[in-house]
Amino acid sequence: MFLWSSPSRKKSKRPVRPQRTILHVEALEGRDCPSAPQITAFAATVQSGNTVMLSGTIFDNSPTAALVCFGGAGAGSVTADASGHFQLQENLSQLGTIFATVKDPNGSISNAAFSTLADPGISVNLSGAPQGPNRMVTVTGQVSCNSPAGLKVNLSGVVSGSVVTNANGTFTYTGQASAPGQIQAAVTDCWGVTVTSTATLINNPPRIVNFQAINNGNNTWTFTGQVQDEYAAGLVIRLGGIPSLDNSNVTVTVQANGTFSYTIMLQPGESGGVTAECTDWWGQTSNEATAFVWS
Repeated sequence: MFLWSSPSRKKSKRPVRPQRTILHVEALEGRDCPSAPQITAFAATVQSGNTVMLSGTIFDNSPTAALVCFGGAGAGSVTADASGHFQLQENLSQLGTIFATVKDPNGSISNAAFSTLADPGISVNLSGAPQGPNRMVTVTGQVSCNSPAGLKVNLSGVVSGSVVTNANGTFTYTGQASAPGQIQAAVTDCWGVTVTSTATLINNPPRIVNFQAINNGNNTWTFTGQVQDEYAAGLVIRLGGIPSLDNSNVTVTVQANGTFSYTIMLQPGESGGVTAECTDWWGQTSNEATAFVWS
């Protein structure tokens, strides 16, 4: 007995194709992509006194919504205008570096921009020290800076004292000097920067010139002359050389223009050289001038 068996069919194996994923890429053209703001310019400029202008420009998608913040020697914040320009006027008390950053509404923060706040410069100049009587000296000068009014100038050396500058920075001080020598002026501006200047007070001995003896007749003589000095007015001339002058200790005061004159009747037969000399406010003695009389 035969059994018939049909041949078995083998299943064919087909390759499995991988599933394809289709990615939809959306074009970004025409879209506003948020980016961090930038400071493109920044400066700190001293105006007058302690007033400083902080100014610059920013780049941002929405400049008017961005906040510019300052730190370092400066402080505060300000918003920019539609063109990105910003400025803030502040009163600051110190010099140094000021930095600025920008924060936009998305929380993005810009780069930091720096500016150095420097003293605009100050100088003081002593222009003279004219002398007066009794060693009185008038010191004059000029302070130059962006705010010269109301600054205190301290004087030291042979003249001590202080004076406040006028609106244009000029100053004048009159005081007694201790001796010839140097006078120093020191002034500090509103930022605490101090500068100095020095002048030398010079005193030369007085000098008597054009000393003459004028015969008025009847044995009367007039002695005249002139004193050259830093301040001659008020100096005292001592006349001598002959008995009529020596015995009377004759003195004469120098006038405002530096001249002096003295008239006296001499004794009969009196003749010889008449001398004149003086001592200035500093104790320096003049030359001895001589004129001759005769009877």
